[in-house]
Amino acid sequence: MLISLKIVSMFLFFPMITIVGQVDDATKAHNKIKGIYMYQFAKLINWPKEYRSGDFVIGVYGDEELYQQMHSAYTDKLIGNQKIKVNRYISSAEISNCHLLYLSDNKSESLIKIKKKNKTKTIIVGQQEGLLDKGAAINFVIKDSRIKFEINKTSVDKQGLIFGQTLIKLASNIL
Repeated sequence: MLISLKIVSMFLFFPMITIVGQVDDATKAHNKIKGIYMYQFAKLINWPKEYRSGDFVIGVYGDEELYQQMHSAYTDKLIGNQKIKVNRYISSAEISNCHLLYLSDNKSESLIKIKKKNKTKTIIVGQQEGLLDKGAAINFVIKDSRIKFEINKTSVDKQGLIFGQTLIKLASNIL
């Protein structure tokens, strides 16, 4: 009886390990794709002259796994002549002087506060429905089980930044 209980519990437990492993793999894959997109955003935006010196700063607020992935994959790579630095932010008060800032779902309520503090050239990227309407420049969306992005060209134009035509063509939606 004890042996059969162990066998039954193994059959119940192992599928859960597989499901958890698949979720972790899916999260890692999504973060890798988001990282690739963020890197491409950095390359395909025409940054003003004053933003083309010093380090190119990509910030991540609220998503430790994305930060780890981007930090290991992109730190010290180049955007033009600038070395990429990937910063993790614990609070919105720390955020300043970012070129690109990824704002996780659970931190998206901070968007307006962050925009007021970083009025100039910070491109805010998120992943929440309706975030473009609140002032984010780029928003990740899932369509047909794929990560895509939409852009708020009006918001970017107000910041004096220019999205490259390739970026505009790849967007799934443009406001």
